[in-house]
Amino acid sequence: MAEKAAASRPAKKGLHGWKAFLVVFVSGTLAAFLVMGVIVGTLRLFVSTVTGGEEEEPPSAGGGAVSDQTGEPIDELEAGELDLCAKSIPTISSLSVERTDNDDDFEDTAESGEEGNRVVSDDCQWVLNPDFDSIERWDFSFSYNAIINASGEESPEDSASSDLQQRRGELEAGIQDVEVAEAGDYSDESYYVYGSPGDGETAYRVLVRTRGAVYEIQLTAKNGGEDLVPRQAFEHEVDKVVNRLDIDLGLWIPKY
Repeated sequence: MAEKAAASRPAKKGLHGWKAFLVVFVSGTLAAFLVMGVIVGTLRLFVSTVTGGEEEEPPSAGGGAVSDQTGEPIDELEAGELDLCAKSIPTISSLSVERTDNDDDFEDTAESGEEGNRVVSDDCQWVLNPDFDSIERWDFSFSYNAIINASGEESPEDSASSDLQQRRGELEAGIQDVEVAEAGDYSDESYYVYGSPGDGETAYRVLVRTRGAVYEIQLTAKNGGEDLVPRQAFEHEVDKVVNRLDIDLGLWIPKY
């Protein structure tokens, strides 16, 4: 009787053993991918909404001459626009400066209606808090002469290059002990002098050309002892200015 009852009992339906394990594993994996897809899609939609649908591109690496990726120069520079002492130097976030002059030397020949080359110039005086561990703030002098367009056969860049070559000998004036005087690698063209203007002081002076503009930076520091302030400490501060002006002048001054 027991054998007959067992024979008449219906067989169990469904999946068992390795088949059941395989179905559960595949279903669980697919479900996990589906959930991750929903999460990723939601995050991408949120980021796209916040950024306006565009992914931010990393800035191009700097260094050397003016980068072609700073943007196209503006078609026409408005009179009074190229005021580097008011608009560029004080807005360099990594440069800690305080202006000490009366801000009345800015000139733009476009404002006076002069014919011929359009030239913009200015000079300004500052005190600088260097990143270098210094006993006092440094004296910082900045001046520039920018040829925006030229009426003659010589391009603004050629005129500016000639200006730099003529003025490079003036950098050593007032420096009693010159340690280094040579061409630098700032922007399109440069020349610098490093040494001591007198007892207890170190000076670094540099002329830089960017397109049709030539600017001069003079830094003077008190020595902390008998040794001069390291040249690299001055170059560190100059780099901040050059990197910013490569961008500003690259946008404001046409390339011929």
